[in-house]
Amino acid sequence: MSSKTATVRDLRNHYNTLLAWIEAGEEILITRKGKSLARLVPEKSSPQHKKLDWEKSAAFSIDHSGEKMLTAKESAALLHASQGNW
Repeated sequence: MSSKTATVRDLRNHYNTLLAWIEAGEEILITRKGKSLARLVPEKSSPQHKKLDWEKSAAFSIDHSGEKMLTAKESAALLHASQGNW
């Protein structure tokens, strides 16, 4: 199980996204002013977490051939953001 981090503000403003993370089996550490406050974890008794089929994602239907390649710095920032560290 992976773990993501969100602030109290993220919890309020991005509730649906955080709920989707939990439904996908993610554990979320909630922080306030940089300090750990709570941990949201998926219910163990819930049915098996559904696997995501990324090939059905809208991202696969977009033609990216004309777009520029990301730099290493841009890629690292994108990876950092995708891990839930806003």
